[in-house]
Formats: sequence, structure tokens, C-alpha cells
Amino acid sequence: MTTAPNYTRVYNFTNYQSANPASPLPGNEVDAELNAVKATTDAVNANLQLIQRSDGQIANAAVGYNQLQPAILTGINPPTQWSASNVTYEPGNTVFYGTQFYVCNTEHTSSILRPPSTYAAWTFLADFTNVVVQPGTVVAASFAPSAVDTAAIADGAVTAPKLAAGAVTSTALGADLALPASPAASDNSTLVATTAFTQAAIAAAVSTAVTAGLTAFFAGLPTSLPATAGVVWNNGGAVSIS
Repeated sequence: MTTAPNYTRVYNFTNYQSANPASPLPGNEVDAELNAVKATTDAVNANLQLIQRSDGQIANAAVGYNQLQPAILTGINPPTQWSASNVTYEPGNTVFYGTQFYVCNTEHTSSILRPPSTYAAWTFLADFTNVVVQPGTVVAASFAPSAVDTAAIADGAVTAPKLAAGAVTSTALGADLALPASPAASDNSTLVATTAFTQAAIAAAVSTAVTAGLTAFFAGLPTSLPATAGVVWNNGGAVSIS
């Protein structure tokens, strides 16, 4: 759509009439002026038809994202994580890029060379780097069962002081963390072993250590009767004292 030409009057009819009060206006000059007026009004009418329907309302699809002022740009799509893998982003799409929040202003296809932080097709909205989650504001009810898996949390990021008492139950944990409803005494298939399994493991470890120590002690005993009285020795597989 081009801008309608401005009408500029060329012939001065007032001066002509003053100089020739008894003569009619020159028809050729009248036609020329009216033709210039018509050219301007025709262009204005053609442009109006591009943005106005026959019922007087704004034409469908006549107003786009770029025609709106920033003060009324409140309609945005739910955000996603920005991807460099040839994703087509359209105006109104929003993304998280790290801890920063952007809205697309121009349709484009993403690539590693077009990150929101530097590419002009994105408009910066907010930076959540310094947003602090207040203690106790995230509770079990905030998460759907299995909504948070181990891949989403950095190693060592969650410690006991960060969890409110009872905030995380087995139903809120993913399959790799959740305990079975009725674990067997020997169950050690999860990251948290049952009490029975732990006790059995400790007993086995103690037994192994004691057995190893006694075996080493017995192997170090003399196998013949010592000449000195009161010495422990290996009397054919039995412990004796000389």
C-alpha cells in the first residue's frame, strides 16, 4: 500500500476572476485541478478499502503485531525453552533463554547463530536471574506426581534444609526414586534401602570383617609346640596354649 499523493493547487482562479470579471473560468484549468483532486481522492479511497470492510469495520487481518503499541502488547503465547534446531517462531511466541524471557516480534527460523539475546527478531521482557524462591513456598502440592525427575535437578542441588517436613512424599518422586508401597525386607532396588536390608547388610559386613581377622590371626600362629610356656599355637587346626 502506497501513500496517496498530496493535492497541490496549481491555477489561481481568484486572480483570474479579478483580472477577467466578465469572462468564465478557463475550462481546461478547471478540468486539470479537478483531475488532480480526483487522483488524490481515488488513492485515498483505494487505501481505505485495504483496511476497511464494506460494513465500516476494520478489515480482517489488517492489523498485525507490529502495528500495536508496546503498552497494549499483553497477548502472548505460553513460553517454551528456546531451541536452535530450526524451529519456526512467530510473533507472540515466548521463550526462556537461560534465565531470560523473550517474545518473538518477527517470524523466523531459529539457528545457533540467532539466539534471543542478540537476534533482532526477539524482544527482551524479563530477567529471572535474581528471582529468589522464599523458604517454604514450594511444597508437595506444587508438583504433579513424577513432574520433577533427576535429569531436571543438578547433583547436590537439593539438600535436607531446603525441604519442608513432609513436603516430598513417595508419590511425588519419579520411578527412579520412589519406594514400593510394601518393600520386602531384602529390597535394595531404590536409592533408599529398607531398615531390614540395612541391618542385614551391617551384620554381613561385621561378620565378614571378623572372619577375615580371625583367619589372618590363625594363619600367623606357629604350627609346632613352642618351647616357651603360655604361647598360643596351631595344634593341628586347633588353638592351643603351650
